[in-house]
Amino acid sequence: MRYRNLPLAVASWALIAAQPVLLVFLLVDGGGLSRPWDAVLATALPAALAWIFRRFGVSPRVYTEDDRLVVVNPFVTYDVPLRSAHPVGRSGGSAVTVDGIGEVFLWAMSLSVFDGGQVRNARRTVRRLAKEARATEPATEPARAARTLRIEWPDLLLLPLLAIAVWLLATSH
Repeated sequence: MRYRNLPLAVASWALIAAQPVLLVFLLVDGGGLSRPWDAVLATALPAALAWIFRRFGVSPRVYTEDDRLVVVNPFVTYDVPLRSAHPVGRSGGSAVTVDGIGEVFLWAMSLSVFDGGQVRNARRTVRRLAKEARATEPATEPARAARTLRIEWPDLLLLPLLAIAVWLLATSH
């Protein structure tokens, strides 16, 4: 089972592709670059928007590999055995309780106006697979669940913002 909010991912890719157009508009309409910091300031907004669209729109997904459930949220990836994932009833299927970790929100399976049917099918599949895994595998030893912080190459898009922050701190005296 693999699920990604495809309409959100496509819209995010389109908005990421629009960022160079925004950069050209800023450079042409602004009369060019007169100082080195103008380039950093001009690239900061498109880079930050591209990072946001990539992190929150494109990367979240939920999938299963063998007997494991992998939840890729914007900042953290969870890799848990299916038998230790228990869907939370009050969340409508967008969260699971994992033994040893706690409640995990399935960012990709949050409510979607454009992809509601696919979300419901994916939630049902996760519930069914977790129930089948608990029924077939006796829980003799504690299942190993992993939580990892996600750091990826698109995080380099934050460098112009970091440069602005350093510049502001250096010139504030």
